[in-house]
Amino acid sequence: YHIYWQVLNTKHYGIPQNRERIFIVGFKDFRHFSFPKQIPLNKKLKDILQDEVDNKYYLSDTAIEKINKHNNKTLDKNISNKIVEIKSGALRTHPRTTNPDKDKKEGRSKRLEIRDDGLANSITTHQLDSIVIKDNIRRLTPLETWRLQGFKDNDFYKVKDVSDTQLYKQAGNSITVDVLMHLFKKIYE
Repeated sequence: YHIYWQVLNTKHYGIPQNRERIFIVGFKDFRHFSFPKQIPLNKKLKDILQDEVDNKYYLSDTAIEKINKHNNKTLDKNISNKIVEIKSGALRTHPRTTNPDKDKKEGRSKRLEIRDDGLANSITTHQLDSIVIKDNIRRLTPLETWRLQGFKDNDFYKVKDVSDTQLYKQAGNSITVDVLMHLFKKIYE
């Protein structure tokens, strides 16, 4: 057999997931083979997420506390139980020892990054509705995990009558459909 192998990543074949796997292709008779070329990623994770999900997929405050305790993180690095969206605001430095013109002249940026000038980043808002608590943190639903493997919703609904645990296992043990399709096209060229 003439063997070809390569590590392929799901994100290079149209699915917004960083999932690297080794693929091995063998031919009994010699033939030249090259793995499929990468394609641009046009989907984002938000494109596969469901708009409304059951409350059972949301992390409780207790679960978040356990994660924080397990990770042994310092207080400023703890996971929050809320996702916050900022509609309008300004990035400032704190304490406000400088003015914006001086910041600009001294090369202080208004990006959220680690600073070495003794100042901390701070976001200020001007209206009460500038900060919106969007959602609690949640895990992916079984349908979303299937979508991350390239399955169509109707494929999922054909087998959805099994437990969530089994649906998660099936998605986790699957090979991403889009990667396989590109690979098969190259094999049968």
